[in-house]
Amino acid sequence: MKLFAFIKSLFFKAEQIEEAVETFVEQVEEIVPETKKVTTKVKAGIARAKKETKKAKEIAAENEAAINVAETVIKTVRAKKTATK
Repeated sequence: MKLFAFIKSLFFKAEQIEEAVETFVEQVEEIVPETKKVTTKVKAGIARAKKETKKAKEIAAENEAAINVAETVIKTVRAKKTATK
């Protein structure tokens, strides 16, 4: 399904953004150690974002599987109806 391919590409982009932000925060910490308090909060936010992205990916995979099953059932029912006509 094109929809799920699009959703998966969004998750990939989200992961890329999370990694880029994490790298940026680490570089800022090295350059300006005084920012440690702020960067610690940012890192906690990144960790939460990664956790939520992982959950969302799992839900999307479950939804994709459920839709595939439903489509198979629909095709089977249609085929049986056509065969009985």
